[in-house]
Amino acid sequence: MLTAPILLLLAAAHTGLFSSGGVVAYLVLIAAWAIGVIAIWLGGWSHKVTISLTIAYTVAAIPVLPFVGLLAVCSAGDCI
Repeated sequence: MLTAPILLLLAAAHTGLFSSGGVVAYLVLIAAWAIGVIAIWLGGWSHKVTISLTIAYTVAAIPVLPFVGLLAVCSAGDCI
């Protein structure tokens, strides 16, 4: 739930997907969010806990995933 989206963003940054265009970057961010949500739904928790975690993860992912994407791009050397 936490490491797979970050690894996806790191892989996308090091392969240059963020520098190729805006639509591709947004698709990578959406895929990173979807991986986290799928991991929550496959966690085996009750429906109430699963829905609560999905809402909390989505709210947290709105500012965090673009920031982590920026950090991933900066680690690849294309920050400036």
